[in-house]
Amino acid sequence: MPDLVVQLLPLALTPLASLVPNNIQRCFILTLGVLYFAVFVVLPNRPSIRLRKLVKEIERTLAIHAMAVQELEGDPCFVAEASLRVAQIKLRESVLRTRVLHGGDVAWRRYPQYLRGLLIHIGECQRDTQQVAALMMSMIEASRQKKYTEDIAQRQTILQTVFLKSIREPEIHV
Repeated sequence: MPDLVVQLLPLALTPLASLVPNNIQRCFILTLGVLYFAVFVVLPNRPSIRLRKLVKEIERTLAIHAMAVQELEGDPCFVAEASLRVAQIKLRESVLRTRVLHGGDVAWRRYPQYLRGLLIHIGECQRDTQQVAALMMSMIEASRQKKYTEDIAQRQTILQTVFLKSIREPEIHV
């Protein structure tokens, strides 16, 4: 939400420019507002930039997937489902990359609609990628917690056995 406020700040301050008495100062303030909007709103939301962020997110998810495959060998159903979802995400990323590359072929009248749809699809793919990564991480952590619990129980059993053994057999000092 703070990002949205920062991005829309120049638009909110634009009406205040009319209160500036000098035309040159007013033009300067409006120019700064337009530049601010271009640099902090338009440029970071270009499809190529958003696609790069998506690719980084997918690479992170692939690393988590590799870790999940290693640690969740006992749950082949989950591993297969996660592998399927990761493959679907990679396919969607490839389709989106193709759409970005063919963006120059879109007629200028249809470009705003094309751009809006493309950005929505990139955002949906990024959300799906984050959800899959979060699900895999939670399953990995659940598996680790189960192993830790079993390890604690095993160590407690060993300690109890050693303690009981030491009580039954008192040491004789000569």
